[in-house]
Amino acid sequence: MRLIQVCLSDEYDAQTQQVELLIRTLAEKKIKQQVVCKAGSVLHNRLRHVRSLHLVAVRSRFSGHFKVPKNGLINAHDLAAARWVAWQRKLRGTPWMMSWHQADAESTSKLTSSILKKALAVTVTSFPAELAMREKAYCPVKRIPDAAISLDTNPMKMTELRSHYQGKFVIGHWGRINQKTGGQNILLQCAEQMQADFPNMVFVFLGVGPDFEKLKKKYEDRENIDWVGEPPHPGDYYSIMNLFVDPANRADSFTGLLQAMSFHIPVIASKVSGFAEMISHRSNGLLFKKGNVSSLEEMIKILYNSTELRTRLTRDANRELKEVTPDRITLKYLGVYQALIKSLKAKSG
Repeated sequence: MRLIQVCLSDEYDAQTQQVELLIRTLAEKKIKQQVVCKAGSVLHNRLRHVRSLHLVAVRSRFSGHFKVPKNGLINAHDLAAARWVAWQRKLRGTPWMMSWHQADAESTSKLTSSILKKALAVTVTSFPAELAMREKAYCPVKRIPDAAISLDTNPMKMTELRSHYQGKFVIGHWGRINQKTGGQNILLQCAEQMQADFPNMVFVFLGVGPDFEKLKKKYEDRENIDWVGEPPHPGDYYSIMNLFVDPANRADSFTGLLQAMSFHIPVIASKVSGFAEMISHRSNGLLFKKGNVSSLEEMIKILYNSTELRTRLTRDANRELKEVTPDRITLKYLGVYQALIKSLKAKSG
């Protein structure tokens, strides 16, 4: 039975990166897959040269349904994918499961009971999302956390950045620049308030989004704020960070925090659903009150003044990373696929 991955996101965001990692790791394990994705999307362009993958490029939820096998198992990875599957079910009756890659409980409101009615299983990445999904799903719900994505680095660029930021205490952030959900305005206000007392601190923002240009222009005169955008190798910037902060008002993804932990960078996150379960305060990171600049500033000062605490946090976080390697997470998905396929074959006789 062929495994069919469906990801129709228009963006190459943290959730899509997790899907790509899963597909690539399965391909490395010689698992046969078809991938249904948006024509011309970043995901399509990144996967089209992967050997053994059969890509089906579609332009809407109404196309591509007869290019995948009727008796395959579909894994939908986003809302648009679930809607594509709804048509696939009507046209061909292909069995399917849902994987939801956003960590906060609120995000699951997009998936209604009617959408999930015929799903054989649902996977989520966090405990809050699991509880929310159990209230609406008619099938088993399994929690599989995000994987820690390995980032490529460029030695020459790393050397250049280390020289550029020599003597600086670098506080980094990576994410979709969106004030409403990303909370970057809180970190920017914190940078403003701390500039006079901590002249050696510099706040480095990686990522783009709807508020990127607006915020960049608003804070362009601040010498302690650098805007990077999307560099070819984000790992180059992680390599020079002393702290990583995710001030999100909603925990859409754990990817940024996991990447920081993999670079042995102590992390600070807002105390919101998802992050509050992932981060054990003063064990593998610090939490601050959502939207509270003073609370974030206090956490930054605590880590700035304690090398010992920074070391302990990264040591404990690194131990936990062993449980979320791409290989281990992929094996968890593979276990779900195999159980469903076995059940489908048994029913078909």
